[in-house]
Amino acid sequence: MAEMTEESLIQLCNSMQNQGIYRTPEINDKLYLHCQGYRTVSPEAMKRYTGLKVLWLQSNGLTGIQGLDTCTKLRTLYLHENVIEVMENLDYLVELDTLNISKNFVRKVSGLSKLTRLTTLILAHNNLGPDKAAVEHVLVLPNLQTLDLQSNRLEDAAIVEEVAGKLAGLRVLYLQGNSVVKAVRHYRKVTLAACPDLKYLDDRPVFDEERLRCEAWARAATRPPAPAAGATRDRKSTRLNSSHSQ
Repeated sequence: MAEMTEESLIQLCNSMQNQGIYRTPEINDKLYLHCQGYRTVSPEAMKRYTGLKVLWLQSNGLTGIQGLDTCTKLRTLYLHENVIEVMENLDYLVELDTLNISKNFVRKVSGLSKLTRLTTLILAHNNLGPDKAAVEHVLVLPNLQTLDLQSNRLEDAAIVEEVAGKLAGLRVLYLQGNSVVKAVRHYRKVTLAACPDLKYLDDRPVFDEERLRCEAWARAATRPPAPAAGATRDRKSTRLNSSHSQ
C-alpha cells in the first residue's frame, strides 16, 4: 500500500497540472487522491491544503477518517469504496455540504453533530442496521435534503416515521435494498405521508398527483371508523324508547 507523504502529494499535484491542480498546496481548491492505495490520510502531508473545497479519496484502502483537520473549507468529500467502519474526526469540516461514505463497512451513523450545513449524505452499501438506532444520528443535521441509505441491513419499521419523517427538509430518500421496505405495509404511501416535502423516493420521483392520493389515503387511514348500520339503528331505538318512557 502507498504511503501518503508531503513530497508524494506535491509530485502528484505536479502530474495533474493539466487538470487544474497546482504544485503549491495552499492554492488548490480541489485534489484528486482516489485510487492511490492509501491506508491512512497523513495530517502532516495534508496540513498545507487549507483551501480545498472538494477532495476525492475514494477507492483507496482507508480504514478510518483522519488527517483532515486543516481542510476546514471542504464542501464536498468523497470517501466511498474504502474499508471505513466508524464515522469520526469530522468535527473540523463545518462547511461540508456533501459527504459520500457509500460502499464501506459502517455499522452506525455517528460524528456528524458539527456538520450543520450538510445537505447530502450518501451511506448506501454499508452495514447499517438493523434498528433505527443505527441511523437516528442523522436527526442532528438540520439542513439535510438528500439521504441515501439503500442496500444496508435496516429492518426497523420505525425508521420511516421516527427518522425520515422527522427530517423537516428531506427532499430525496433512498431506502430500497433494505428489509424495512417490506416491513412497512403500504411502504411508499406511509413514507410519502410521513415526509411531506419528499420529491424523490427510491426508484422514481414523487409527482403532485401521487402526493395528493397518498395524503388522502393517510387521512382516511387515521379517520375513526363509521359505526355499523345496525349499531346506528340500535342507538336510534334506544333514544326513542327513552323518550317514550319519560
